[in-house]
Amino acid sequence: MSLSGIAGWWKLEVESFGDIWLPHSDRYARLEEYIDVIKGLWTVEAFNYVGKYYTIAGGILADKPTPIPPIFIAGESDRAIDLAAVREIIYLSTLISQKKQQHWCRK
Repeated sequence: MSLSGIAGWWKLEVESFGDIWLPHSDRYARLEEYIDVIKGLWTVEAFNYVGKYYTIAGGILADKPTPIPPIFIAGESDRAIDLAAVREIIYLSTLISQKKQQHWCRK
């Protein structure tokens, strides 16, 4: 089992699933909060979280996964690379430049 975090790339697809289209930076901020919430629910008995996009008060996930599943994200922007590095999640890339690969490796 694994979890794929998606910030959204194609406006039509995002809206067709009933979500709202946010600016790029906001989509990644929301994804970052989502990852924090999921990890919290996976690891904390009564999880609390207050963010811009999510608020959880005493959230309980009765059957916590063991082991903790890997989380994947994909993207070509520096924000995607930075999020993967900071949150220690797996980054899947398409064809990116050598410069971006080096940037990611330094993270």
